[in-house]
Amino acid sequence: MRTATIAAGEYSLVRGLWEGDLWLRMAPSGKLIALGEDQAERLYADFSAGDGSTYQEDIPPCVQTAHVVSHGAEYSGPIGEFSNALEIRYDPGNCADAGNQEDKYLPGIGLVSRRETTFGGPRQFDLIYARIGDVTVIPGPGTGFGLTIGQTTYPAPGSGDSRQMIARLTLRNGQEKPLSVTFPSGQRFDLQIWNDRGESVYTWSADKLFAQVMETIVIGPGEEKNWVVDVPLAALPEGRYAVKAWLTSSEPPVFSAGLSFEIRSAKPAQ
Repeated sequence: MRTATIAAGEYSLVRGLWEGDLWLRMAPSGKLIALGEDQAERLYADFSAGDGSTYQEDIPPCVQTAHVVSHGAEYSGPIGEFSNALEIRYDPGNCADAGNQEDKYLPGIGLVSRRETTFGGPRQFDLIYARIGDVTVIPGPGTGFGLTIGQTTYPAPGSGDSRQMIARLTLRNGQEKPLSVTFPSGQRFDLQIWNDRGESVYTWSADKLFAQVMETIVIGPGEEKNWVVDVPLAALPEGRYAVKAWLTSSEPPVFSAGLSFEIRSAKPAQ
């Protein structure tokens, strides 16, 4: 994790949770503070707020009112089942078609679930893996969705090396019963890449057509389904990027995962 001392304290860089980079620090008061592009500190979450209280999540462009529902909420997801989650729900704010709907945090782990509204419809994200200090949190029984890429650094244009990313999407069923996933068309997944300014630079489905036929796939207990995607990188310049993949299923839960990677020139030989 990248950290830096900025303004009032030490911030950690978070990518993939918001558009562009997000610098966060935990204040002694129990408030999670974000550093805005204008270098002003803004409230991201207030863990000290009691059940039933409200506060303003002051992150542009969708400034929202947060409602603390409970510090003892139920959560069931890829990493297990818990009854001590902090549940926070959000009003739409000034972005009717975008913004957070609900967050759930676990003590000692952090954000484990997020539901959000997007222009393409609702989405849900669940934590599937975390490393906190020397402790690794891995999925227990349940379903999980993962994204892997061939490497985290790719050659810059003109290097003569391969400019292709191989992405692998995996849906795992760790339940004791079959998992059914329904799709509204022949499309099973999508994949998108953003640059470090939060601009979309590639969408896998943009040049493809799919049969408009509803289909359901069934994954048996202990089984998994994999999809492999060839992603061309030839049009992308040097820089840092985020890649996100998700299944285009018609019903919740939404299966999605994201990673970051970099395109850069190789260092000259000494």
